[in-house]
Amino acid sequence: TKLTYEDVKSWGSSGSDADKRMECFNSKEFFINQPLLPGAQEFVRELASGENREIFIITAISLQFMEVRVKRILTEFSEIKKENIIFANRKELFKTDILLDDKPDNILQSTADYRVLFRRPWNQDMTGMLSVTNYQEFLAMVARIERNGYTAADAVRQGPFVVSLVGPSGSGKTAIAAKLAESPLFAIPRST
Repeated sequence: TKLTYEDVKSWGSSGSDADKRMECFNSKEFFINQPLLPGAQEFVRELASGENREIFIITAISLQFMEVRVKRILTEFSEIKKENIIFANRKELFKTDILLDDKPDNILQSTADYRVLFRRPWNQDMTGMLSVTNYQEFLAMVARIERNGYTAADAVRQGPFVVSLVGPSGSGKTAIAAKLAESPLFAIPRST
């Protein structure tokens, strides 16, 4: 069964389309013939052209398909160094400056200074995180981060600062504030 990005409405091992989707990941032909997204090569080329940038690809894939994946990456993205292709299921264990991923769990669990969700049909309902809808938006975000010359970790060290949560009644502001307050970096101010 041929699936397009628009056909996938959820990600993970559950959901109405999970069985069809997971079948693809058990086929060598899928990895050989998986089409590149339009503009992907130009995006990687542009991203790699910046000073002091190093691109890593962290990919979760079955052992029997690793060779196919590496060959495709090296063939289609000559800017990526072979040693920068990492096979791992636990992407959150890698400390990076900026992470771009389309799986919400990878974004939420990451320790990256900037965690950016790449919007896809299966993550359209996710809120509360940096996100982009196309390659150009991500490149603009990287340029802005570089221009400002600091990382999110630097901003935390410079503190103190105020984070304002704005939303209608019942939107979860209190729950978000309580979760943030679990970290020693945040405290909920007391109003008087």
